[in-house]
Amino acid sequence: MNRTKRLSILFLNSIAPAKYGGGEKWMIDASSGLVRRGHRVWLVGRPGSRFLAMASARGLDTEPLRFRGDFGPIAIIRLARLIRRRRVDLVCANYHKELRLCGFSSILAGRRPVFVARKGLPLIVDKLSHRLTYRFWVDAVITPSQAIKRRVSEISWLDPAIVHVIPNGVDPSRYDGSKGGTLRGEFGLGLDVPLIGFVGRLETQKRPDDLIRATSQLAGRFPLARVIFVGDGPLREELAALAREMGLADRVLFAGFREAVHEILPDLDVLVLPSQFEGQPNIVLEAMAAGVPVVASDVEGIDEIIVSEEMGVIVPVGNIDGLAEGIAGLLASRERRAKIAEAARAFVRERFSRDRMVESIESLFLDLTTWQR
Repeated sequence: MNRTKRLSILFLNSIAPAKYGGGEKWMIDASSGLVRRGHRVWLVGRPGSRFLAMASARGLDTEPLRFRGDFGPIAIIRLARLIRRRRVDLVCANYHKELRLCGFSSILAGRRPVFVARKGLPLIVDKLSHRLTYRFWVDAVITPSQAIKRRVSEISWLDPAIVHVIPNGVDPSRYDGSKGGTLRGEFGLGLDVPLIGFVGRLETQKRPDDLIRATSQLAGRFPLARVIFVGDGPLREELAALAREMGLADRVLFAGFREAVHEILPDLDVLVLPSQFEGQPNIVLEAMAAGVPVVASDVEGIDEIIVSEEMGVIVPVGNIDGLAEGIAGLLASRERRAKIAEAARAFVRERFSRDRMVESIESLFLDLTTWQR
């Protein structure tokens, strides 16, 4: 196969303008790496979306597109022109709607790119629209973990041979050196203040309220400790109200959305992710690369990152007592935190670097386009 071939790649994402999550970050990181390797890449998203703003900030080429249903004629025509004009070899999309739109667009364009579905969660289900989408359009599926591959491979009509595991990747070099973060200075917190962090969307899936409830159990043992939520979402006001109700208003801080997590993670003593389900959360990898011990719930995919007690702490989903004890055990021992930090950093550098992720994506894309119709 031709490893010197330069591909024309379209990343398609119809996420709502205000939202931005792991799938969007994956696309931007993958695109940046592929551009550095000489490929031509365009990212398509909703006008005014955070996704396109983040992509533009990285210097990537973007195309705004209004998505109006699975069969929006204007979107189909615009995508057809883009596929034809850019001579697109491969389309990678996060959502089924995008795949269907691009499928019809390719017919109109008279050019059939390779179609890749990227699934950060096992969201392929046994229904007619998904069957038709994968039957006619999808050539490959990328998942970040073996757990997700097992789940989607259980679908009888989906060929498991097209499902490829490419773990997420982070840039460990961003945490080289001893430079601290920006949060403590911003919120006036001294180095003697134990700082517990949550980084992500404030939504039901992430169970951020569990962290506030666990914090109430930590108040007596760690009177100086503070919890900081970095991110935004529909539960923002509800969480603030819960903190006030539990008498924790002065202990719970809200920092809002931050793109540059590498600038804030070094200030944390512990990162907590109490989600009820996950794929392969980037924030856990980022924290491990930064040397921040993690307490995470026992959901599929986490055990592929935190593979032992030397890498972090795993607790049952929804177990507030277990969450509080996990956090307390780390706050109580600087030595334990240091050992976890050292082991986690080495593990991420070896298995979850961004360069390794991009290399795997490029290799798969080149393999797929070798058989391009």
